[in-house]
Amino acid sequence: MSSHRFAVGQNVWLTTRFPPTHSGSYEVVRLMPSDDGTIAYRIKNDAERFLRVAQEYELSDYGSPPDQ
Repeated sequence: MSSHRFAVGQNVWLTTRFPPTHSGSYEVVRLMPSDDGTIAYRIKNDAERFLRVAQEYELSDYGSPPDQ
């Protein structure tokens, strides 16, 4: 079983969405259970009124700028 790379409360970049999402960081608000080995998170940006679900490969550490 794989473990989550990011923790609740951690800020991350959302890097692989099209069309582009809101610029800025997202906060991890929940670790999603993994039934099939896919690691996912619920994330939130203050400029949006909703939560997103993102796969781990779509996120990167907030400390390093996202790939453009």
